[in-house]
Amino acid sequence: DTLTVKNEALTAKNDTLVELGRFKDEVAAMIVHDLKNPLSVIVANYDYILEGFEGSADCLEALQASQTAGRRMLRLLANLIDVARLEDGTLKLHTSEITLSQLLESVAEQRRVLAGLRNVAIVAAPSPKITVEVDVDLVTRTVENIFDNALRYTPMGGTIEIQLREVGPDVEIRIGNSGSAIPRS
Repeated sequence: DTLTVKNEALTAKNDTLVELGRFKDEVAAMIVHDLKNPLSVIVANYDYILEGFEGSADCLEALQASQTAGRRMLRLLANLIDVARLEDGTLKLHTSEITLSQLLESVAEQRRVLAGLRNVAIVAAPSPKITVEVDVDLVTRTVENIFDNALRYTPMGGTIEIQLREVGPDVEIRIGNSGSAIPRS
């Protein structure tokens, strides 16, 4: 009978944890939804303002940096949604063909102003034209995240290097920096 009581107690605790997990997911989804809508309006307004902007170069640069930050926040919210979908097995990939060197150059180009302000050089090694079929949005967000971390931890005057190469049937994207190495766990 003691075993039955312990089993019932564990089952009740498990049910409580499952319910708390479900509640957490629902609250996170609600927060993401509530943040995404006004942020989308902000980014759209930046698009509108920048379309016909005739102000100073400094103002233009500030507006573009704010627009880029808003887009990054939208991508971070999308990451939260994707993690939840991955955890519950409902993540669907939307694949299309893309040239990886173009994707990497686009990500690097979006960060050149910030890198320049920090006196960080972005160096792209010559790479072959590699076309792959992937979920472009998911791969782009992954590369952006890694690149942003490299930029965050590169010291003033440092370098970020980007390399793309074929390794047998696979493709390898390398983003490295002259900052401190990530400690081994």
